[in-house]
Amino acid sequence: MTENKHEEILTRMGAILAGGVLNAGGRNATISMTTRDGNLRQNAIVGLVLFLQHWYWYPMLNFLTLAITPTALICVEKNLKVPKSVKMTSRAKPSMFRYPTLMKKKEDEKKEKVETVTLSTTAKVRARKNKKDKNDGGDVEMQSQVSKKEEPKEAEGEEKKDDEKKAGDEPEIEPEFLIVSNPCRVLKA
Repeated sequence: MTENKHEEILTRMGAILAGGVLNAGGRNATISMTTRDGNLRQNAIVGLVLFLQHWYWYPMLNFLTLAITPTALICVEKNLKVPKSVKMTSRAKPSMFRYPTLMKKKEDEKKEKVETVTLSTTAKVRARKNKKDKNDGGDVEMQSQVSKKEEPKEAEGEEKKDDEKKAGDEPEIEPEFLIVSNPCRVLKA
C-alpha cells in the first residue's frame, strides 16, 4: 500500500486501517448501520462515532467491529446441518460478489539510469584519449558497424512486447448470472 518506508505516520496508519477494514471477517463482512428490515442499529452508529475518535485514544479503533455485519448466505436443514449439495442461481453478475483483489508489492520495476554529469576536465581527458587512439590507427569504422548491428535487436524486442500487450487486452465477456454453492458470499443491495 505504501511503497516508501519514510511515509508520514498518518499515511502508514491509514493504509494499515484500510487493509484491516477490507479484510474484516475474512473479506466476508461489510459496515452496515441498518438491519435487514431498514431500522437503524444503535450499537453500529455508536461504534462508528467512537471509531472516528481513534486518533485521540487508540483503543477506540476496536469499536468499528460493532458496525460490521457478515455477508454470507448459509442454508441449513431442520437439524441445523449445512447441506453441501445445495446450489443457487444468482441473477447478478459474478463481479458483484467477487472478493476485492489483494494488494501486491511491485518488485519487478527496474530503476532508471540517472544521467551523469560530465565535468569539463573529464571531457578534456576523453578528447585527448580519442585523439591518441586515432593517431595509433584505431579502427573507427568497425565500432560504428557494431553499433548499427545492435540497434535492430532492440527494435525486435519492442515489437514482441507490443504483440504481447495486444493479446492480453481482449476484454472477457462476463455472464449475466452465477451458480453458487452453499455457503456463499452475498452483499446487501
